[in-house]
Amino acid sequence: MNSAQRSLSFTVVDPYFIHVLANGVQVSPGDKILITADATTGAPSMPTLTAQLISNGPPLSGDVVWSMRVEYSTVSGINGDAFSNNFPAAGTRTLTADQPWDISADMAGLFVGGTTRITWNYAGEGTKTFTFTIGGQNATKTQFKNYLGTTPWFLHKMVQLESTFLQFNPNNTPNFGAPHGYGLMQVEKPLEQAEGIYIVWHWQANVQAGTRVLNSKNTPSYQFWIRQVEQWQAWNAANAANPSLQVGLAPNEPLSADCTFGMMDDGSAPAGLLYFGDAIWIKQYNGTGLDGQPGVGNYIAWDNSTDPTNPDWRFNRSDGKSPPHNYVELVCSQNP
Repeated sequence: MNSAQRSLSFTVVDPYFIHVLANGVQVSPGDKILITADATTGAPSMPTLTAQLISNGPPLSGDVVWSMRVEYSTVSGINGDAFSNNFPAAGTRTLTADQPWDISADMAGLFVGGTTRITWNYAGEGTKTFTFTIGGQNATKTQFKNYLGTTPWFLHKMVQLESTFLQFNPNNTPNFGAPHGYGLMQVEKPLEQAEGIYIVWHWQANVQAGTRVLNSKNTPSYQFWIRQVEQWQAWNAANAANPSLQVGLAPNEPLSADCTFGMMDDGSAPAGLLYFGDAIWIKQYNGTGLDGQPGVGNYIAWDNSTDPTNPDWRFNRSDGKSPPHNYVELVCSQNP
């Protein structure tokens, strides 16, 4: 074989590689790591993240400029949301090449997930990227229930309907319901709530936000019902001399085997039945519908506007959606 026929083969070894750890375990490009749930309480825990450049030869010198971006989107047409977070928040973290980057320290306790890209620039060589995914792990249904508590009486039924007690889907992505609902309690528009992005990735924050929204509708719901009862009482008092104009109690409203609403003369619920104020409260969590649609408004009302000379009780069972649903009946029918 002459020199013209000879060929040489050799392997190019990169001078360094990136070493990413999640809870001390090496992460490979394309891996999925999880926000985990404590075995006892179900409390969520964000993985502890670090990154470092490791030399394949002589020790590295100079600086490394690090950053990380986490993105998740549920956008589809007019529904959904796009979330993104950069770490550190100020832009980049510059460290000497022999130092690991403590990513979790720059995340400052924030819970986020989705497509995650670590970028670095070593010694001015240009930006390189390492990509993986952060997903979420559900706590158990019992752990969810223990955290929720049992007040109000319909809370577990409501969560069963809203999310089947799932903060995350089987593929570890957030449990999303159009147009903008997330997690156990399908909290709408998370970035407009005090808990922000935590609502999407931290199930306890989701419960805190959801129960706050729910509880904020309690007093207005009860006050509305009391006003309806007072107006009904006033009508009957004003027409005491004319029995034909008297209007009786609102009829019982049976919605499931364990869920029948009813009223006494003072508006309270008879023994064994449920308070109409709660039916109004339940519907208000989901929304009373848009004006002008049939069946919308608070669940039950004293209607003295349709025919002021012949008022009566009116049930507004529809949620005004397409197709329409009776949200209160759907909640009542759940067996969590």
